[in-house]
Amino acid sequence: KALQTLRYFRELLENARHNGVAPLISLDEWSIGPPWATEAWGTPHALYAASFIALLVRQAEPLRIGAANYYAPINEGAISVGPWNASLTPLGEALALYSR
Repeated sequence: KALQTLRYFRELLENARHNGVAPLISLDEWSIGPPWATEAWGTPHALYAASFIALLVRQAEPLRIGAANYYAPINEGAISVGPWNASLTPLGEALALYSR
């Protein structure tokens, strides 16, 4: 569904060209769901995010995706921060793998 939606959005942008140039797609604040809907971020969240990131990487050039910003990584998915420590969640580990 995500790829179908991105392709549809690209088509809309291509049809709305300004001075012959269609803008890049920028996904501001994508996420894996509302943070209040889960008590812990686990492997299923990491698998979803990793598959979505893989889709973005593969489709960045053909769909002209310029940016994809993950919403609120701290204490809402990727990094658990306590008063004296911080650690990556499984989702954070997946994001770290793609950052290399």
